[in-house]
Amino acid sequence: MIGVVKYDAGNYTSVYNSLHRLNLPFQEVHTLNELGSITHLILPGVGHAAKAIVSLQEKGFWVAIPKLTIPVLGICVGMQVMCEYNAEGDLPGMGIIKGDVVRFTQGKVPHMGWNRAISEKPEFKAHENNYYFVHSFYHKAGPDTVMACDYHVKFSAVVKKNNFLASQFHPEKSGGAGEKFLLNWLENKL
Repeated sequence: MIGVVKYDAGNYTSVYNSLHRLNLPFQEVHTLNELGSITHLILPGVGHAAKAIVSLQEKGFWVAIPKLTIPVLGICVGMQVMCEYNAEGDLPGMGIIKGDVVRFTQGKVPHMGWNRAISEKPEFKAHENNYYFVHSFYHKAGPDTVMACDYHVKFSAVVKKNNFLASQFHPEKSGGAGEKFLLNWLENKL
């Protein structure tokens, strides 16, 4: 069963709609007790990272998520909170993904629209495609970056560390390419 963490961040409707389109069963996860029946966990997010971090801390997910051994997918802010530091709120992240999240200083902010994600690792070559992005902060490409993108600066489009995979783009808003990405994650191919 796919679990979608419900915390103080937006974008649930898009994720739910995508899972419905793919005919995939899922449930909202409001408390730690609901994690027991979950085989895959999605940490979605749109909005302010600091607000998301506080909400995850209050609900106990902040400590629990890094200890999970099931596949976990972070989306947008869900990815950013997994990193070591987040400039949006000047707060430490979960520390799952090496590197910092900083604000764009060039170009129109937020970076919004379609952009190409390029593989940094051979196993992600099949996922090179255009994806939908909307974000003002980015993860500096580092050792956990498996796909990168360029918007005045190279940044992580996808990061991976053990059972944790996270995308700065929104697979649920990225058409067929995003659906393929989600399905391959669910089939443990990423």
